[in-house]
Amino acid sequence: MGAKEAEKKTKKISEIQAVTSQIENLQSDISQFTIDLQEYEMYRNFLHQLSLKEWQGEHSKRYTSTRDVKTAPNAREGGASPPITAEQGQDGIAGTDAVSPCSTNNMDVPSFLLSSKTLTVKSLREIKPQLINFLKPLSKRKMISLEVAETESSSDKDEVRSLMDPELYFTDPQQLLSFFTEMKDENLSFIQKSQETEESLDKVQKIFITTHESMEKELAELKEEVATLKSSIAKEEERAADMKLKAHLFSSGECKADDQDNVLASLSKKVQEVYCQCTGESEGNLQTVQMLMVLEKQLNDLLDILERIPPEKIEHVKKLKEKERRLKLREEKMRQQEQQQEERLKKALERSKAAVEMKTSKRLMFRSVLPPKKPKRKPRQEETDQEKEEQLYYFT
Repeated sequence: MGAKEAEKKTKKISEIQAVTSQIENLQSDISQFTIDLQEYEMYRNFLHQLSLKEWQGEHSKRYTSTRDVKTAPNAREGGASPPITAEQGQDGIAGTDAVSPCSTNNMDVPSFLLSSKTLTVKSLREIKPQLINFLKPLSKRKMISLEVAETESSSDKDEVRSLMDPELYFTDPQQLLSFFTEMKDENLSFIQKSQETEESLDKVQKIFITTHESMEKELAELKEEVATLKSSIAKEEERAADMKLKAHLFSSGECKADDQDNVLASLSKKVQEVYCQCTGESEGNLQTVQMLMVLEKQLNDLLDILERIPPEKIEHVKKLKEKERRLKLREEKMRQQEQQQEERLKKALERSKAAVEMKTSKRLMFRSVLPPKKPKRKPRQEETDQEKEEQLYYFT
């Protein structure tokens, strides 16, 4: 009898170990399936995002309508079902939780059943009541799980079908490939446009730099012209003040006749020189006032001609004059630099040709200056007599 009981116990233990191994295999398969499901859901979400917005709106509307249709009869059945007591609810929840293969904590297998090496006949006799308590709820849980599965199978068929056959916008791999090619073409066009905009931006930056430099140069030139004009205006103002002073002197009669004659002669001489330089004629028989009238007429003619000249030509001439002025300044600067270089070379040659002074003795150190001697002054006879009188008066 004891041997038979031992054989039965060993068979039960082997069956329990086989069941536990099957549970572990199922749990590993479930974990692998969950990983695959997550990956497939990621692909599905990716394809759903790539689909058109119109199709996404229709799909969401269809999904919400079907979900509302499914939830309506479930709500009716829930309202018509009889009330469940607390004990029945707890038993049902415990049964369903025990059957669920997805959770590893629900199936609390005793640790002594997981390894067959530590099991002996004596230990089997000790764990017999625990084994009976463990196997009884398994049968009950199995029956409850079968009933729950039968009741829920009808409601979950549609959901399983929807999971097995999900609705996708892309029904053909070629359709997805063509969509990817379109996206690639769009990206290439965007890249080309960005490169073109970068090139145009570089061109605009170069144009801005060149225009800024030219404007800076023109501003410097204008500043120089303003400075020269200010200096010439100051000179002309000085001359005008001098002329006003001379005119005032002539009109007031403060100046002598000889001085007036000398000033008028010098003015007529200067006017004659300007007349000869402007007209190219030699000394004529014209008076000073007539020569001034000729110069004024010629100046008015030149101003009229200057107004008729096109501004482009004037600008061109100004540029040529400015270029000549810059060339002259550059040549003058080069000439000064050459002159300074020649002077430096001359001084270097003189230093090289000069005799080297050898120091024969130590350099003289600085000596302190002696204070000047003050000559001693002999006392006068009057001072000596006064001192004697004071001594006799105070000390006798």
